[in-house]
Amino acid sequence: MATTSIVTEDSLEVKHVDQDGDDGKLEVTADREEYFVKALHTYYCTCGQMALISDTLLKRLPFRTRDGSRVIDPLRTTAKFFATAGDTVYVKREGLGLEQQYRKNCKGCNVPLFYQHPFKKSTFIFQDALLSSAEVGGFSGQNEEQRTKKVVMLKHVKNHGKQGSVTVSTIEEEEEEIEARETEESYTLNARIIQEAMKRKNVITGASKRAEAAAMGPPKKVKKGSLL
Repeated sequence: MATTSIVTEDSLEVKHVDQDGDDGKLEVTADREEYFVKALHTYYCTCGQMALISDTLLKRLPFRTRDGSRVIDPLRTTAKFFATAGDTVYVKREGLGLEQQYRKNCKGCNVPLFYQHPFKKSTFIFQDALLSSAEVGGFSGQNEEQRTKKVVMLKHVKNHGKQGSVTVSTIEEEEEEIEARETEESYTLNARIIQEAMKRKNVITGASKRAEAAAMGPPKKVKKGSLL
């Protein structure tokens, strides 16, 4: 009787996808530290139940050519799964033997979404098992292609005698939003400064009085004469 071997890690046929080059970039100055963090992406089962949150787009995850699944390696990708334990299944792979899969099912409809192997901690996502936020219609299409966010850490140094303290605050904004907000605040601040200066010089008050006088028209002339 012939025996069937179990598929090992060497037979997974996983191809890696190039990652974005700007992820994790770090820039440090005297009072400012900037680095980049990946945006989070949410994926759902076809029934609408949330199934996965990942810091990497599904299409950028490593690809298993044998069954079209996407691979989440915990050493490369940060992810959180929302699933229940399913059955242990043995899949016959032509020319390789049996592949043991520990499956994880959707919490809503109990359909298998993921599987794992006993010899590796990676999680495999079944082909076409998940939908993005844009595909389920809950969010705009921009959510799926959200750019990496820039995190700015501002260091505020306060001297108290011989001792000094450093307060670090974190801001998470995109560059365009930061520039737009700073421009708006600059215009608003300049307008307030001009307005306060005009008030101190009584320019606004004087102009208001002249406008009121013009609206009332010229003063009426009183006719002078003698009583008969």
